Amino acid sequence: MSLGFDVFAVAPKPIPSAVPGFEEAVGPATWPPSTSTLISDDDGALLVDCLITEQEGRKLGGWVKSRGREPGYVYITHPHADHFLGLPEILAAFPEARPVALAESIPAMEEQISPGYMQVWGGFFPGQLTARPVAPAALAGTTIPVTHTQSTIPADLILNILRMPEQQGLQLLIDSLGAGVAAFLISNSMTTIKATGGGFGKVFKGPKWKASDYRDLLSLLFLLTKTMKSKGVIALESHIEKPGESSIFNRFPKITHDHFAVDFICDTLRMMTMNLEDPHQVEDAMEKQLEKHHHEALAPAGALQGMADALPALGIVAAVLGVIKTMGSITEPPEVLGGMIGGALVGTFLGVFLAYGLVGPLGSRLAGIVEEDAAFYKIIQSVLVAHLHGNAAQISVEIGRGSVPSTAQPSFLEMEEALNNMPAEG
Repeated sequence: MSLGFDVFAVAPKPIPSAVPGFEEAVGPATWPPSTSTLISDDDGALLVDCLITEQEGRKLGGWVKSRGREPGYVYITHPHADHFLGLPEILAAFPEARPVALAESIPAMEEQISPGYMQVWGGFFPGQLTARPVAPAALAGTTIPVTHTQSTIPADLILNILRMPEQQGLQLLIDSLGAGVAAFLISNSMTTIKATGGGFGKVFKGPKWKASDYRDLLSLLFLLTKTMKSKGVIALESHIEKPGESSIFNRFPKITHDHFAVDFICDTLRMMTMNLEDPHQVEDAMEKQLEKHHHEALAPAGALQGMADALPALGIVAAVLGVIKTMGSITEPPEVLGGMIGGALVGTFLGVFLAYGLVGPLGSRLAGIVEEDAAFYKIIQSVLVAHLHGNAAQISVEIGRGSVPSTAQPSFLEMEEALNNMPAEG
């Protein structure tokens, strides 16, 4: 007996949510996609499940007729009513068809179409369900006739065929992604793992520093360097010792809340108050701090890239496990083996897809954001080193403005206007 399979699928359906505020917070609630399968041989066909609403039942009946098939039996795989409330529409389209189910499922099915349960189902699908639900008859055994002739198929074989791609695909997804996550956890420190979790937010939010922030940074550095020029570095001691209470720093709250930016500025100015005024030494010290910070900031992106590099190989391992599982079922019919082998190959697909379609791009995007944000701190170095070379505050700021990324760089006139509009410091 040679069997053919064809699947009719319906899209998710909107349903009322029983959770207060769910639709406002998440969006419309939906019933998951549903399917019905037509199994056929040379003599006839067997329809497996018949959906839930009257409209779906009518569409399913028309679909079966379009295949030139007259199902002799309709087999219901599961007691829940969303598998068989469309049965009256199917029987109207195919009066000779006999609805059947395993004997142990019949009591639950009859309970599902009782008035109380129908009221519950009607709450999910108001005005869409049949008013005359029908329960299938009990099979005498565990084999299901495909037609009114002698062709039969075991019920457990149908369930294996229908569930196999879903179960094996899910298992391979768990194997591939789970092994990748395990490798990620083993190969990284807790600090990097936590930072990676925070990195996902950066991927969706984009770079931390916007055009206005670069303008604010240049304004802050202008006030600091101008104060040093006019009053000496000693005048900055109160500002760099307690930047949270500084009248200069508090003009720029977003920068003040960035601990590295504030510490980087204050530590460099503190070195200047200790008479370290050689611009080359200061530049070298600042460069080392920037390199350390940059290396630490890139660790989450590197961790994600390492995970992406491992996923294709882990996908192959999952595929091999699927093949081993298939070899244990070598006596099954070809249609079962074909599904199992196809499911095993999904392991390789998932490994490559997750690596190059998800995890790798996330790591690359996170690395790009870190690189963009690093330019913000580089400007601090440029301005303060320019100041140590003896340049006026305006010149030092202009040198720093030249290092601002083009997409965020304020023009000369915009920067001049921003500096002129700042109130004078104390």
